[in-house]
Amino acid sequence: MPLRIIEQDITTMHVDAIVNSTNHSLIGFSGVDRIIHELGGEELEDECFEKRDLCVPGDAIWTNAYNLNCRYIIHTVGMRWQGGIEGEAAIQRSCYRRSLEVAEELGCRSIAFPLINAGSMNCPITEALANAVQPISEHLELYSDMDVYLCLFGESAVAVAEEMFAGLDEYISQNLEPAEVTEKAFSVLGDACASETVTTHKRQRRRSVSGVMPDENLYMSKENLSLDEMLENQDSSFVEMLYRYMDEKGIEKDSQLYNKAGISKATFNKLINHKSRNPSLQTAVGLAMALELTYDETQKLLASAGMTLSNSSTYDIIVKYFIQTGHYNIWELNLQLVKHGYEKLIGA
Repeated sequence: MPLRIIEQDITTMHVDAIVNSTNHSLIGFSGVDRIIHELGGEELEDECFEKRDLCVPGDAIWTNAYNLNCRYIIHTVGMRWQGGIEGEAAIQRSCYRRSLEVAEELGCRSIAFPLINAGSMNCPITEALANAVQPISEHLELYSDMDVYLCLFGESAVAVAEEMFAGLDEYISQNLEPAEVTEKAFSVLGDACASETVTTHKRQRRRSVSGVMPDENLYMSKENLSLDEMLENQDSSFVEMLYRYMDEKGIEKDSQLYNKAGISKATFNKLINHKSRNPSLQTAVGLAMALELTYDETQKLLASAGMTLSNSSTYDIIVKYFIQTGHYNIWELNLQLVKHGYEKLIGA
């Protein structure tokens, strides 16, 4: 499963484990650390007291969660940011790696992280995010189907979204088709995406049942063919196209692809085993981004499933922006989709 960035209070998460950024004393010294201790209650305080000073910077140790919604709390010790010259980034990345290793040892299938060291430890938001996503993504690609959440809460979520892709809003305004008639509609996949007010032109457009614009030249070139001839000359299926691109990109294992795409093994296998079944937009785009396809290649892959990206949809334009600018991190894309009010995320 993918790394999912969400705007939520980590103490409310219903997962197997939450990660607590703390210090070596495990005493709940400030911020979310203190709140976790307060919610956990006296039993958590007692267990932390017994394990005090056992965790060094970059390491992780677990306790039971007691009154919280999760089963375990994984405590990890970071380092105050000092301009990045004292090995702070390496310590941060180690915090994520060790926390994931401890979660694996505990048999956890889901885990929620805060943005380690981004609060009272003064690490810049972009640095903190970079030091989070690298070790988490590496772990998920190589070892795990674990659900991993990175919880941003309050002003930090807004700061991240604004700081990382300041040019996205301008790109949307420049590419969204001008409004002549507005209507309440869905993106190109109907109910696969969050509803939005999109723009259409007054002239009528012929659309297929799925809502995708058909290629008029394709209809003209095949209109005189018999049904058997048309079936014989049909384009490659989505799965055939997918494996073709995997070969071209040198991806040998399915797990390399679906983990990077943020797709569960079960979802991927269902797609592969039922070759006539087309994926959702979220799944198809996730796979395209995992393959690091160009925009034209992405459109060809989507077309094999009867879909396309359209300039009449803000959702599609955001996806297009990431692909055309070479940003293939799904967590970054999902963060921007959340910022723009969408709930259906890539890879979900």
